[in-house]
Amino acid sequence: MKIINSYTTGLKAALNTKKLITTIYIITFLMALVLAIPFGNTIQKEAGNSMAFSSLLKDFDYTVYQDFMHHSAKAIQPYISTAIWMGIFYLLFTIFFEGGILTVLKRKEDKFTLRFFWEASAKYFSRFFRLAVYMIIAQVVIAFISFIILAQILDSVYKSAPNEIYLFYTTLAGIIIYLLIFIFLLTVTDYAKVMIVENDVYRPFRTILRSFGFVFKHFLSTYSLYLLLLVVPILLFVIYFKIESIIGMSSGWTILLIFIIQQLLIGCRVFIKIWILGSELTLYRKFELKEESADGEPVFGI
Repeated sequence: MKIINSYTTGLKAALNTKKLITTIYIITFLMALVLAIPFGNTIQKEAGNSMAFSSLLKDFDYTVYQDFMHHSAKAIQPYISTAIWMGIFYLLFTIFFEGGILTVLKRKEDKFTLRFFWEASAKYFSRFFRLAVYMIIAQVVIAFISFIILAQILDSVYKSAPNEIYLFYTTLAGIIIYLLIFIFLLTVTDYAKVMIVENDVYRPFRTILRSFGFVFKHFLSTYSLYLLLLVVPILLFVIYFKIESIIGMSSGWTILLIFIIQQLLIGCRVFIKIWILGSELTLYRKFELKEESADGEPVFGI
C-alpha cells in the first residue's frame, strides 16, 4: 500500500510542477541548439548536392559513411570533441538541478520561482556532485567485478557446455544479475539525495552508508517502487522506437514529425525524473515518520 500511495503521490507532485518541467526542458533544448545548429550547417556544407549522404536517412550504408568521413573528417572532428564536452556538461547540469527539484518537491506549499529554484540547485550542487563521483566509482568497480566473475564462469563452462545456447543463457543471466545490482545502486543514490535535501546533510559519503542501510531495511518497498517507476519510461522508449521504425526519416515532413516526438520524449524524461524523486521522497517520509513515532526522535538526521 505504501508503494502505490508513494507512486501516485509522486505522479501528482510531478503534474503540479509544470513550470519546473518547462524551465528544465527549455534549458536542455537551448543547450542542444548550441551544438546542433553549427553541426547541421557543417554537414550540409560538406555534403553539398550529394544525394548519397541523404540516403543514410533511409538506411545506414557504411560505405557512404566511410567515404564522407574520409573527405570531411577534419571538418567534423571539432564537433565530436565538443559533443563529448557537452555530454559532460549535461551530466553536471542534471546533477545541478536535482537539488532544486527535490527542494521544490519538499516545499510544495511554496510558490515556484526561478530564483528559489536556482538558489536551491546551487546550494546542493557540491554535495550532489561528490555523491555522484562516489557512486560512479562504485558503479565502475561493481561492473568490473561482475564481468570478471562472468568471464571466469564462461571460461570454466566453455568446454563442458552442451551447446552455444547454454553459453548464451549463462551470459544473459549474468547480465540480468548485474542490471539488478545496477538498479539497486541507483536506488541507494536516489535515497541518499533525498536524505541530503530532507535533512540538509553536509557529508555525502556518510549519507550513502545510511542510504544503504535504509534501502536494505526497507528493501521490498524501495526496490519494488523503483522497478515500478521504470515501467513507464521503458514503455515510452519502446513506443518511440516502434513509431520511428514505422514513420522513418525519408523526407522533410517525417524528419519534422520525428523531431517533435523526440522533444515530447525529452519533456517526458524530465517529468518522469520529477515523478521518481517525488515518489521516493514520499516513501522516505513515510518510513521516517513511522520511525519517529516509534522512537520519539528522527533516525536519519545527520
